[in-house]
Amino acid sequence: MRKILSAILAASMLMAAAPSALAASFEIEPLVTPTYERVGNFSDGRAAVKQNGKWGYIDETGKMVVKPKYDWAGPYSEGVTVVAQLQSETYQEGTEYEYTMERYELYLLDENDAEVRLYADQYDENDAPLDYSVDEFTAPIEQAGFSWFCQDGVVFVDGHPFTKAGKEIKAKITDEYVQTCTMTGPCVGGVIPMYADSIKEGAGQAFFMDASGNITRRFPIYRESNITCVYAPEQDRIVAQKGAYDDEWNWVGGWGAMDLNGNWVVQPVYDGFRYLMSGRFFCDGLWTVYNTQGRYGAVDKNGKVVIPLQYEFMSSFTEGMCAAKKNGKMCYLDLSGKTYQPGALGGGEAKADAASQFNGGVAPVYVGADGQAYCVQNVPKNGVLPAISGTQNLAREVYFPDYVEGSNEYGTLSAVGNIIAIKENGKWGFSKLTFHLDLPDESAMDKWAYDEVCKAIEAGLVPNTLQNQYRSNITRADFALLLTEVASAITEKDIETLVKSTTGKELDELVAAHPFTDTRSEAVVAANALGILNGYGNGKFGPYDTISRQDAATMLLRAATAIKADALEGWGDKIAAANVQFADGAAFSGYAKQAIEVMAALDVMKGTGNNRFAPKETYTRQQSFMTVYRLMTQILDEAA
Repeated sequence: MRKILSAILAASMLMAAAPSALAASFEIEPLVTPTYERVGNFSDGRAAVKQNGKWGYIDETGKMVVKPKYDWAGPYSEGVTVVAQLQSETYQEGTEYEYTMERYELYLLDENDAEVRLYADQYDENDAPLDYSVDEFTAPIEQAGFSWFCQDGVVFVDGHPFTKAGKEIKAKITDEYVQTCTMTGPCVGGVIPMYADSIKEGAGQAFFMDASGNITRRFPIYRESNITCVYAPEQDRIVAQKGAYDDEWNWVGGWGAMDLNGNWVVQPVYDGFRYLMSGRFFCDGLWTVYNTQGRYGAVDKNGKVVIPLQYEFMSSFTEGMCAAKKNGKMCYLDLSGKTYQPGALGGGEAKADAASQFNGGVAPVYVGADGQAYCVQNVPKNGVLPAISGTQNLAREVYFPDYVEGSNEYGTLSAVGNIIAIKENGKWGFSKLTFHLDLPDESAMDKWAYDEVCKAIEAGLVPNTLQNQYRSNITRADFALLLTEVASAITEKDIETLVKSTTGKELDELVAAHPFTDTRSEAVVAANALGILNGYGNGKFGPYDTISRQDAATMLLRAATAIKADALEGWGDKIAAANVQFADGAAFSGYAKQAIEVMAALDVMKGTGNNRFAPKETYTRQQSFMTVYRLMTQILDEAA
């Protein structure tokens, strides 16, 4: 990598030509030979595979780590997973009233792969084996089990919270008759959202509890407030449902969001919403909602309708885009509501029948008229998101495993990841995919930023997930990702190796320790471990907060010293010769003063005009990409 970066640096110093136009492409590397009847997605280093009618698990080398013996297998997360065995019982056998009932016995595979039968307090005070019924009143386990996973050490299974050892976490409610308690959403930041029936005179109550069962917050009794469901706080908002039955037993109510003080900031008028399973609602700052007419739109954290509710379908936003459907055809919307069409393989626009959200700069679409599924890239060209040639060679089921041809039933919308399921000759396996995107159009950012942003992309410093929204303010989490990518690229070491050499601990170990309650991002944890970014204290990191210019300078200097411990010493002469003096230097925070002077002396960060640095102004993505490129050139120039 260093030779590549050095060559790019040399070329940039010799000529100031415009960046070359890279063609979008992808590489596919076989990982697990297609031999299975069906497979799930890789998560936590493992994937469920079906062999001889039963499910087990393999690791990323293809080794079978849990032998196939289950009738259903969920995704791994935080070292554990939920599995099920189907049982059938026949009643009144031999009579005209004979009937058969089926149920799934639910188990947890703990961190040692030991099988633990799950028991829960269901309708009385006595624990009973937890089963999932198979009948006309319940969703298929494949659909319901999609949300059964572990987050922040709490496993969500069919409305019950469990520890990673398989023990139910019971709410410590005293002096009140409780018929049932139900977990209403995933644990986020150690907060478990719950609802208790019959807490007072037949009325229920929503509440939060911690992983020990302690009640940390009670919401008003249902009959006093009509709050029937809450989710754990996300970005200082509590998504909740408010409503009641009228005199004719018709439900009247809707979904909205409260601030942390319980005030409605997004009024509870929406019939439903979309969200990411990890418990994120305001993705890229917008929450996808729909009304009683089934029309979708998006609102911000303060309830302002940013995208009118006029679409037949919308996904959650990722990477500045969401998939949407209007007049029977799929398109994409950016954060302002501007429409982009998926590109056709041969160029121009495609009339897609299904489309999924973006992940890593790419998203799958399906064009029924051609019978082809393929990927488009998040690099708009004249209102079109270009197709990536070659991606159509993967089976449609790879991208849309549950799609029902000719219908609106998309099933689970798949995001294309680094490892993807592959189907060949009716059998399933896995491959690794690496995507290379087109360079952005100049219109995507300010002209003064274009050349250096493109050079940063060409140098491999900007991950695909960040190659969008160039003029928007960068968040703390995204800056962490950017700086860890830079550190990895320059040192030619993956981030896991860098963390291990710095801390003596594995990155997975540090993530599992939950250093922050509001994010589990590996990039954030890695940047914190390397001393690049700190939290606010009390377990808070603020992943979606923006950063100031002085914070950017501070983090850039920390990144430089993390990459090269003696960087400051090597730059001593340059710094002294520059003798940086800004007119607004009195406004610099003490912690940032040295970093601002160093970054300015090296021309990594410059002033905003009139000899001012503007330390507290926000920092954009395009500025971030430019400055990491400049930082890279300084580090490589010193090492040359």
